[in-house]
Amino acid sequence: MSPAPARASTFRSLRNRNFRTYLTGQVISQTGNWFQVTAEIWLILEITGSATAIGVHSLLRFGPLTVLGIPAGLLTDRYDHVRLFAATQILTAATATILAIAAFSASPSLLLIYSLVFVRGLVFAIDNPLRRTLVRDLVSDEDLGNAVSLNSSANTVARSTGPAISGIVIATIGV
Repeated sequence: MSPAPARASTFRSLRNRNFRTYLTGQVISQTGNWFQVTAEIWLILEITGSATAIGVHSLLRFGPLTVLGIPAGLLTDRYDHVRLFAATQILTAATATILAIAAFSASPSLLLIYSLVFVRGLVFAIDNPLRRTLVRDLVSDEDLGNAVSLNSSANTVARSTGPAISGIVIATIGV
């Protein structure tokens, strides 16, 4: 098999405009998400100097998904995926905005940071199964495996670049 057909099959689901738009948005959104998580953890460490406080962050972030993952999956099956996705993205952006304002205040509140992380954890419990459903909605059966692979790869890229960019920003201008 020559390189051109292999490349074409590797990225074949990107022929779909809606999936291409979704994947681009997810790369940006997930990179920002991991950027934010890194900054949150750093801010919590600056405020408390405590590894336990960082553990509480993880509990608040992932606890809702652990407890509510299955019911959230059922919820996503009952409602319009696009509208629900828009709502999760708006809530995520709102919590990020509030967190940014708090981080730039003279003395950021740990309780506020934890509250925002918990709200984002609740949103993530819905958003996580919803994102997988959206991929299914956007592509044909023929392209589904390819789309899932590209989506997974995009998330992996975001998971590595987000913290790297966050580290550069923190080193340059602070948390």
